[in-house]
Amino acid sequence: MTRAQAAQATPPGSPDVAEAYDDRRARRTIALVLTASFVVFADTTILSLAAPAIRQDLGATVTDIALMVAAYQVTYAATLITGGRLGDILGRRTMFTAAFGGVILASLACGLATSTGQLIAFRAVQGLAAALLAPQVLSTIHIVLPPHRRVGAYAAQGAVLAFAAMSGPSIGGLLIWTDIFGLGWRPIFLINVPVGIVSVLLGLRLLPALRSPSAKRLDIVGVALVVATLVCVMVPLTVGEQRGWPLWAWLGLAAAPGLAIVFLRYQRRLEQRGGSPLLPTGLWRDRAFRLGLVLYVLVFSGLAAFYLFYFIMLQAGYGIAPLWAAVSVMPGSLATLLVSSLLTWRLVRRWGGRRVVTLGVVTCAVGFGSVLIPVTQVADRDVAFWTIPSQLVYGTGYGLVIASLLSVVLAGIRSTEAGAAVGLLTTAQMVGGALGVGLTGLLFQLSMPPRVELATAGDFADAMARGLLYNPVTFIVALAVIALLPKPTAAVAHA
Repeated sequence: MTRAQAAQATPPGSPDVAEAYDDRRARRTIALVLTASFVVFADTTILSLAAPAIRQDLGATVTDIALMVAAYQVTYAATLITGGRLGDILGRRTMFTAAFGGVILASLACGLATSTGQLIAFRAVQGLAAALLAPQVLSTIHIVLPPHRRVGAYAAQGAVLAFAAMSGPSIGGLLIWTDIFGLGWRPIFLINVPVGIVSVLLGLRLLPALRSPSAKRLDIVGVALVVATLVCVMVPLTVGEQRGWPLWAWLGLAAAPGLAIVFLRYQRRLEQRGGSPLLPTGLWRDRAFRLGLVLYVLVFSGLAAFYLFYFIMLQAGYGIAPLWAAVSVMPGSLATLLVSSLLTWRLVRRWGGRRVVTLGVVTCAVGFGSVLIPVTQVADRDVAFWTIPSQLVYGTGYGLVIASLLSVVLAGIRSTEAGAAVGLLTTAQMVGGALGVGLTGLLFQLSMPPRVELATAGDFADAMARGLLYNPVTFIVALAVIALLPKPTAAVAHA
């Protein structure tokens, strides 16, 4: 029996799945799940530059567009932990293929939508399917590769994740500009269909069927509590600003900590009774994982906020076309891609994950802080050109921090708990993005006139300068959290 055949025959729950994957099969499996990761993360940002075309075609309002974005983000964040645990229970192959099938159907429905209401609803379904799919990516890497080979795969995942988030608007702008078959904005969703079909067929052949022996059934009460908690966080953060921060938004944010405490206590009691909690309590005993959640919130918080308001300044303030606005940020994306894929994993092996995370966070703080110079000193559309040096700096820092952070945070996590761990990490990422957008939006609005249509280019530049204050601060706070991470030798030993 070949090692590839042994992989198929490995019984569910076996800890030796990685040993059954030869190099060729492992590489194909990793490439497949990274493709899924790109699709999921590109879909979180691909709508931003399609908004004008959708508004013209469907008569959507600004509020409708905000709801299309929020529908995906809220359902995605609220069900990620559930998606991770279902992977532990049902196996990676089953969840990957079923979830990607859901993404295909939801994307097709989005591409064929004939009203704003339909598109909002289908985006919510797309976010739900993506939440079931996303946790299977890193947990599959954790399963099919031995510890000493995971650092390189984490680096590749970091590169794909960052590049997808940054290039999503560019892809959307390019697809709309080419106007494939006269379909306008619709190909930004329909492109997922052929990619998804091929991925599902390959997933049936390549992915392991590993299940967690301790995850016997889905914790329905836990699901309800965690969804309620995350809805109370995500809905206010994603739509609260557009609604003028009404009372219900503040009440939701106030209720979230109490719901989180109830959820965690219920998980502890359920495990003590011999049940199968949604989040294994063993995760909380891992110091690197606990601090990693905080770092994920901080790191993704700054990035998501920057691009949203930077595009607003370029397009609304300086009249730069959507496609060229997207192209103007590609240097940062390429720097992230190159550093993540070619440099980070080598530095992690040489210096250890914690030191590389520290270097990346410092570089990000310098890069984002330096954007203030062209924003405040260049008073025309040339500002996009003069931000390129800063993009190269923060793009490099981001490439360093993402892949190395994964190697540190997941180092001590067992393969049978990988799905739940990855689901929670990705949830922290989404919460961080929403938090950054909400807080940066508050700073941004301080320099804007009551009627946005009366704002000048100078108003947008001043607003962007205020909003940029948020980014360096988040990375400086991240430095304090990094100081509490396990010693480099411990992190490397498990990586």
